[in-house]
Amino acid sequence: MKELDCFASRSSGAAVLDYYRLHWQPFGVTPDPRYLYLSSTHRRALGSLAYGIEAARGFLVLTAEPGLGKTTLLFLLLARLGRSARTAFVFQAPRNPREFLLYLLADLGIEAGDQDVTAIEQRVRETVVGETRSGGRLVVVIDEAHILQSPVFETLLRLADLEAPRNRSLQVLMAGQSELVDKLAQPALARFRQHVSIMARLEPLTATESDRYIDHRLRMAGHSGDRLFTSDACEVIAGWSEGIPRKINNICFNALLRGYARKRESIDSSIIKDAIADLDWADAETEPRNSLRSKLTAMREGELNEAEKSTPQAWFARHSSADAAQI
Repeated sequence: MKELDCFASRSSGAAVLDYYRLHWQPFGVTPDPRYLYLSSTHRRALGSLAYGIEAARGFLVLTAEPGLGKTTLLFLLLARLGRSARTAFVFQAPRNPREFLLYLLADLGIEAGDQDVTAIEQRVRETVVGETRSGGRLVVVIDEAHILQSPVFETLLRLADLEAPRNRSLQVLMAGQSELVDKLAQPALARFRQHVSIMARLEPLTATESDRYIDHRLRMAGHSGDRLFTSDACEVIAGWSEGIPRKINNICFNALLRGYARKRESIDSSIIKDAIADLDWADAETEPRNSLRSKLTAMREGELNEAEKSTPQAWFARHSSADAAQI
């Protein structure tokens, strides 16, 4: 790591971006829909969920192991829904029904005050009914849903029972790790499970998709010209990362630092192997939650710049319904 000491003392990574002619950091850790690479598994999941929401199918479930891009995909879906539905994103795992309802109302911009759980639930009920009367709908997305306790699921069922039979205005998308499937399989949640109409799952990228993923993120960051990561470098990345995008990002980020320090015009397998040797693969949360809130707010208010409105969103707007119909 000594070769990176001189770089570590600098105030920013602008030198690396300039050296490789990049406008933005291509391998950041914060979920960003403009960098979402729509692999075959992401396309299927996105299409299924979009179709489920359009068809008012009630409860939907998305599962993925850490680092596969689940939250980024949710952001893309929310960006699309922001033009056709009122949405709420609960990304902090609530400990009980009252906390869940408070998070929900807060994201909807509704003050709950110091009310008890019955009164707070009534506020949510009034919101759902209001959407129904105005011909709208409310889509609630819950991230890290595998942490939820049974009472929260029961609360969701009560809220869903308020829907008019032929005009469902409340839909819930629950996203979490594979433990969510195990939790839903518990006998205590049998009634809730009966209302789950779609279960989508994200899988790791294939070696070919890992290669394309890297090129996609570089293009979105402004790279043009010859390939920056050589074929042998991509092969090593695919093997060590096991097709997990977060691991790919970590390897590539560190590889760019090393490439810059060595003044290399391209990143080969030797640089990748050195970058891998420096990384600790302990699973850790790398998505700052405050930044998630800021980016979601920007998407809802239409404040994303032109670069942030590019490829994935445009694809989703054109193809989500068609892709869903083919699944």
